Order: sequence, then structure tokens, then C-alpha cells
Amino acid sequence: FLVGSYDGMEEYYDRLCKYVDKLEVKDVLFTGHIGFTDILAYYKLANIFLCMSEHEGFCVPVVEAMFFNVPIIAYASSAVPETMAGAGVIIDKKDVVEIATIIEQIRNNESYRNEIIAKEQERLKYFSYDNISVQAEKFIRDIINDDKEDFIKIDSSIKIGDTLSKESDILVQRDSIYPISDFDNIP
Repeated sequence: FLVGSYDGMEEYYDRLCKYVDKLEVKDVLFTGHIGFTDILAYYKLANIFLCMSEHEGFCVPVVEAMFFNVPIIAYASSAVPETMAGAGVIIDKKDVVEIATIIEQIRNNESYRNEIIAKEQERLKYFSYDNISVQAEKFIRDIINDDKEDFIKIDSSIKIGDTLSKESDILVQRDSIYPISDFDNIP
């Protein structure tokens, strides 16, 4: 199965179809655009996830393939190597003979396949809700801590809601003071 929309890439799609015909391969199916439940079914059926995209950001489909225990071969483009972080197989060039050899190794060598899947499952832990929420909280705390240098600590006798300064342009909140101009950004 070659899953995904080829809208806007009709010329490429036509070339692939001609190539399949030339090779007389009978079991290639181009799905075109599919719905979410179909995507899940294809992941469950997949033997290998091959990602040759040159224009990926985070590359969610790579993480989805990890979730479904599908060995991944991915082109080292954009953020894909960072998303993979040593899981799956990263290739630096689009050498079809090399890719076919890797696919054949994964299909015929169960221990190699299992090793790839094990590394993918380890990487998948990085994207768990618990881990991501801890990272997000740390990121936010780091930002807040960096910003603390911008605020002046005040005497605890001043009450929340008090304004001070020559022009009354500072709001007191908790134990920090904030410029009124930053009112919308006060935590």
C-alpha cells in the first residue's frame, strides 16, 4: 500500500504508476486520501513504514508508526532525524537499491525487525503524556524564572491590588510588582 493523497502531485503519481506497470508488479495499491479509521487499519497491516518526505516538520506519522510497532525507514530531512532520535532506520540519500536492501533485511531478519521496533518503543516513551507534561511544565517554569529578574521584590506589608511608584504605573500582585503596561501578561 502507498497510503496518502497525491493531490498536487499528479505528475509524480503518474510516474509511480508507470513504474509499477513497467515492473509488472501486481500488488501495489495507491490509496489516495483516506479517513482516520482507514489510516489506523493501514498502520495495523503495515510491514514497514517508509517516509521519504523532504518537507516534514515534526512528522507525526513517524510517531504513529512507532505506536503501531511498524519498523520505520525515513529520509533524514527536516525534523525527522530529531523526531526519530536513533529509532528506526534513517537514510541520508534516496538510493532505491539501498532502501530495497534495508526493506528486505527487515522483512527477512526477525531479530533485526524486533530490534528496530524495540528502539521505536523506547523513543515512543519520550512522547508519552506524562513526559511531555513534565517537559512543558519545566519549560514554562524556566520562562517564569528567567522573567523574575525583570521584577522587583517588595515588602510584604504592601497589599495585593496596591499601586505604587511615582506615576502609579505598577501593580502589586503576590510578592512581585508588575508594570501596568504588562497587565494582560500577569500570571
